[in-house]
Formats: sequence, C-alpha cells, structure tokens
Amino acid sequence: MPDWLYDIAKALTITAISSAITGLIVQLKNRQKVEYRTQEALKKLLRSNIVAIHEVYYNRGYCPVHVKEILQESYDMYESFGGNGLGKKMFDETMKLPEQPEEEL
Repeated sequence: MPDWLYDIAKALTITAISSAITGLIVQLKNRQKVEYRTQEALKKLLRSNIVAIHEVYYNRGYCPVHVKEILQESYDMYESFGGNGLGKKMFDETMKLPEQPEEEL
C-alpha cells in the first residue's frame, strides 16, 4: 500500500474514532441532564408527599405508625436527592406526633 494511501486511511480512522468518542460524550452529557431532571422531579414529588402528610396529620394532632413508616421512606429518598429545609422541618414535626388521638390514649 502506498504511503499516501496509508496516511489517508490512518487519518480517516482517527477521525472516525474521534467522532465516535465525541458522540458518546454528548450522549453521556444528555443522559446526565435527563437523570438530573428526573431526580429533581422526584425530589419535588417526595417533598409534596411530605408536605401533604404533614398538613393532614399535624392538623389532626396525631400520626399513625403506618403513615410514619411511609413518611420515613419518603423522607429518606427526599434526603438522598439532596432535599432538606422545609421538608426536614415538616418530617420532624410529624414524626414527633403521637400515634393515636389523645382520646384513645
């Protein structure tokens, strides 16, 4: 094979590999953006769940054990996605509530 043909083949191979790597990097960045957006959406849904549980049971003055278990699971996931602040405050307030209404105690 002539040297010039070898040089062209080598240049085409390098270009093809570079293009493939660039394409993979772009796909990875796009996937990371989608994953970030998905995590943010889940965090907001979990926060909404924490807020809803708090509103219902804080106003009632008690929170049953099974609801506290759901709240704990929701908060653990919320926190793993970087949630804190208001969600933490509402979680703590709800978890401190008695598990039965006072008239049943």
